[in-house]
Amino acid sequence: FFFQAEDGIRDRSPARGLGDVYKRQGDKYIQVGAFADINSAREMSDKLRAMTNRPVFIRSLDSANSGVLHRVRIGPVNDTSEIRRITQSVVAANLGSPYTVTE
Repeated sequence: FFFQAEDGIRDRSPARGLGDVYKRQGDKYIQVGAFADINSAREMSDKLRAMTNRPVFIRSLDSANSGVLHRVRIGPVNDTSEIRRITQSVVAANLGSPYTVTE
C-alpha cells in the first residue's frame, strides 16, 4: 500500500486501483530520489522546497520484498519546458539525477 508523508505527517491508505475516479490520470512528477531512511527523504525535500515553488512531497511505498521506500517528488509539473528547467536546476545543485514519472 501507499502512504504519503509530508512534514512528518503520514496518512496510510490502500493503493488506489485503476477504478479510482478521484485520481487524475496523466499528471507528471519529477522524482528526485528514493530513500530507505525517512530523514534522508525529508532533508532532500527541504532542499528542493528552497529551489522551486512547485509542491514537493514524499510518497512512500511499502513493499513486502524491500520494506518502505520514500520517494521524493516535485509536482505535478505538466509543462515540458518547466520539467527540463527544474531537472537542470536539481542536477546543477548536485542533488541527483531526477527523472519524470507519470501517474
